[in-house]
Amino acid sequence: MRIISAIITAILFIPAITSAAAEKTAVSIEQLAGTWLSKEYSETLQATKDPKQAVEKVPDACSLRIFKADSGPANGRYVRTFIYNFHEGGDAPAILDLRPAGDDSFILVYGKEELAEGPEKTVKLTPMTSGEMVRIVSRAGNSVQEIEWSKKDFDENKKIEWRKAAFIKTGEDITRYVNRTVLAGKYKDSQGRSFVFTDKKAVWPGRAFNYAVQQDFAED
Repeated sequence: MRIISAIITAILFIPAITSAAAEKTAVSIEQLAGTWLSKEYSETLQATKDPKQAVEKVPDACSLRIFKADSGPANGRYVRTFIYNFHEGGDAPAILDLRPAGDDSFILVYGKEELAEGPEKTVKLTPMTSGEMVRIVSRAGNSVQEIEWSKKDFDENKKIEWRKAAFIKTGEDITRYVNRTVLAGKYKDSQGRSFVFTDKKAVWPGRAFNYAVQQDFAED
């Protein structure tokens, strides 16, 4: 009787375990929305306090943004775009869905722009599985804190490989994040005068002003 009771109890607990696992791996486009900073850029910036070195260290994009478009065929939908060297940007395809790929990874389904039938010549978004994937590295509750973005690429032997880059959520504007990391603090000169830098404002003897550390380094 005890054995039968134990088996029944175990069976009753199976749906709860499955539900917990599904809850852990579930993620929505809304959870990925916002501005993401290259982890490699952030770590180099913190170690060197040199934005130029940090930019040069990153092989691909320094930043990744996922936001709602306010015009065009993707109006009202989330789009993703990369920012290189804080100067050049990439394309901005609409994200229609995230397709689970196991191990907390999701293949992105983009909206391919196609001309709809009819005299109006409107543009529609047709679902298209992309060559991009996002893996959730860390999260706190429903808040995703770090992701690994992968892009399907071809090596020199034309074999498919995944080029990967890690991004972190800064929780603040990137300019303020850079200011705070590189320069924010209190300083004194040889005469004992105080110079204070917060994440966006400088207070010097007799004057105060907003400032920003240069992030954009592009060659002619």
